[in-house]
Amino acid sequence: MGWMKRPTLEPETAIIASATTAPVAAFWLLLYMVKRYSASLAGFSSVATPLFSDTIGTLVLGEAITVPIAFRTLLLLAGVSSLHRF
Repeated sequence: MGWMKRPTLEPETAIIASATTAPVAAFWLLLYMVKRYSASLAGFSSVATPLFSDTIGTLVLGEAITVPIAFRTLLLLAGVSSLHRF
């Protein structure tokens, strides 16, 4: 069996590293935003994430704007504008 390569742990290590470090980094960034600015601004960042990801996906990756994406964007903008009035 000299022709078979021994499997490495590189994929598993990458999965474990990204699964543990990304949530911790996101939580620390959220706490930093709450401490530095305000809780409402930190909360807005999580609300606006789909809007930014759709915009970047459309402009950079050339993804199509479908009806569900457009509807979701309109609902998001309507919700943000209604919260802004209070």
